[in-house]
Amino acid sequence: MKHLLFVTRSADLSESMGRRIFNTARILRKNRYRIVGLFEQRGRTDDRFAEAFDQMHYIDPIDPATAVKELKSQGFSVAFVHEAAEPRLLAALLAEKFKLITFIHNHDWYCPTRHKRYPLIDRTCTIPFSPVACSLCSLFTGGGRSRPIARHRELMTLVKRSRRFLVMSEFMAGQLRKNGFKQQRIEKLYPPVVGDATPSGAAPDRGDLTEILFVGRLIAAKGPDLLLDAARLIDRPFRLRFIGTGPLEADLKKKARGYGLGDKILFEGAVENADLFLERADIVAVPSRWPEPFAMVGIEAFAHGRPVVGFSIGGIGEWLIHQFNGLLAKPGDTADLAARLTELIDDPAKREQFGRNGMTFVETHCTEERFVAQFNRIYDDVHVIEKTIPADRP
Repeated sequence: MKHLLFVTRSADLSESMGRRIFNTARILRKNRYRIVGLFEQRGRTDDRFAEAFDQMHYIDPIDPATAVKELKSQGFSVAFVHEAAEPRLLAALLAEKFKLITFIHNHDWYCPTRHKRYPLIDRTCTIPFSPVACSLCSLFTGGGRSRPIARHRELMTLVKRSRRFLVMSEFMAGQLRKNGFKQQRIEKLYPPVVGDATPSGAAPDRGDLTEILFVGRLIAAKGPDLLLDAARLIDRPFRLRFIGTGPLEADLKKKARGYGLGDKILFEGAVENADLFLERADIVAVPSRWPEPFAMVGIEAFAHGRPVVGFSIGGIGEWLIHQFNGLLAKPGDTADLAARLTELIDDPAKREQFGRNGMTFVETHCTEERFVAQFNRIYDDVHVIEKTIPADRP
């Protein structure tokens, strides 16, 4: 039995990262790992989250060292870090000589504003973390999401002492290298697809219309407004269905009515089983304007044999292979996105072929068996081979 301490901010299944952490814990626990969770705060779905863990612990933010020492005494020495906002927690883990494996899910570790987008212009940030430049950028970021620069720099300094950095795409590996993370410690690990490719239940009947599906938070980074702008340019019969909620929902509904698309656009809100809608869609759209680290929804679409159309940004182009399992559009270009969607609306045979090719990608790269085998090797390398190598010093 292998012992593994999961470290993250909260137990929350309402967010995509929370679901990914939950599913990863469940898979590893099923494959002979003893999984204990260490959380910085309580989440909205703690009871459900507990199903994937042998134990769940919550730190005292003033004194996280007490919880860390207790877990060390239980035989834990490897921590699988997903998120952290409290530098004292990472410092406590390192002080107790925990070997850290950090999964870099997003840009949070090296971007205080988290989305790698300039706040006043619609453009992706391409520079590495810089206290001066990031301080200026943070001043103009709304919503209070920016992390204080001093705390951010402390967190990044601590997390760089991890024994492994796991990323889902070469794009993210490049981002880490640019920000000074050690190349020899970076490994790409595709996430496993978790879900039922043939779900039971019933989603609304789409009739004879070609259905385009968006699944995700209704926020600017995910580009639902860009998809709506593209839909306005499509002169074919279709239906566009949005799955998810978020701060843009009211504005999107107003825009859809203003465009005269009220009968073509459906907003389903949050749903318990998005697989039902993926199974019945014809095309899945990924119109992100932020540089996606990976965009897991596209892989989930492939698992259902559905083609994907998305912007060529961030890590999307690594799995969305143009004219093979979907179509890529120029980043932010709604006319090009509309043209790509129209191309697939007009060609059912191409949709079917792309969907089959997408399933092949999942069966080759994103199976539970492949994930567990790769993670076992990483765990053994860190726990056994590197146990005599001293940890980095700040």
